[in-house]
Amino acid sequence: MTPDFPADRTAALERLTQFLPHAGRAYASRRNYDLDPSGQAGVSLLSPYLRHRILCEDEVLSSVLGRFSLSSAEKFVQEVLWRTYWKGWMEMRPEVWSNAQSGLAAALNRVQTEAGLRDRWEA
Repeated sequence: MTPDFPADRTAALERLTQFLPHAGRAYASRRNYDLDPSGQAGVSLLSPYLRHRILCEDEVLSSVLGRFSLSSAEKFVQEVLWRTYWKGWMEMRPEVWSNAQSGLAAALNRVQTEAGLRDRWEA
């Protein structure tokens, strides 16, 4: 199942509210595991709302830290801060993204055009 991401603030705040009870130690222990068929059990599903600035990092962190101590929610807080750091890092180095996209396009082209490569890739 693919999660639905309505592009409005009400939906973003609802998603944050749904995630809040899981932002502490549950997040830290489950975030790297696919624990249910939807693949959503251990993650916040807030990324699209943060990416498009429907939610801001500071309001997400304030909500989480209003419910959990820093020590309980430390892993989630770290992930939000790392997200912010890497977003800024990439903004200062746009060629990194361009090079990655070019490399991906070249790799996909190779899979389509080189005999046997698609079979090895699918395997």
